Amino acid sequence: MVRRTFSYMVDGRPYTSYEQYITGLEIKSHAGVPADYLLYLTRKHAADELIEDGQQVDLAMPAIEKFVTKAPSQRNQIIINNVYIDYEDETISYVKVLELNPKGYDPSHEYSVIYFDGPYQNPSGEMKPGDVVYVKDKMRFNVEGSHRS
Repeated sequence: MVRRTFSYMVDGRPYTSYEQYITGLEIKSHAGVPADYLLYLTRKHAADELIEDGQQVDLAMPAIEKFVTKAPSQRNQIIINNVYIDYEDETISYVKVLELNPKGYDPSHEYSVIYFDGPYQNPSGEMKPGDVVYVKDKMRFNVEGSHRS
């Protein structure tokens, strides 16, 4: 009996598994990636998905699964009003977006914050005061202000 194999790629290098379901930690182990690195599943026309160590991935999907890794200390770059900003945290608050806004932040103004190209948890939307969203590399934020009357 011939065992079925499942192909996947990590950082551009091909790997094979005899198991249909494999965890994030197993993927990193097979690829020789340090356990503390972050693992992302990449897809065309979709946001990269962070794969947790214990999370199972189905390798029997129609296309070859492609993963990329990132050192835990590697910073994301978020884009606020077309300006690239290094950002290290996994989430960002409405107020933090305003504080990082290259156009400045005035608490006496009201702001509209729209984001897109986000991770699977929150790919796009509008932020209101008190909101917190997950971030990913190259996530975009548009901030526009209007004076309170």
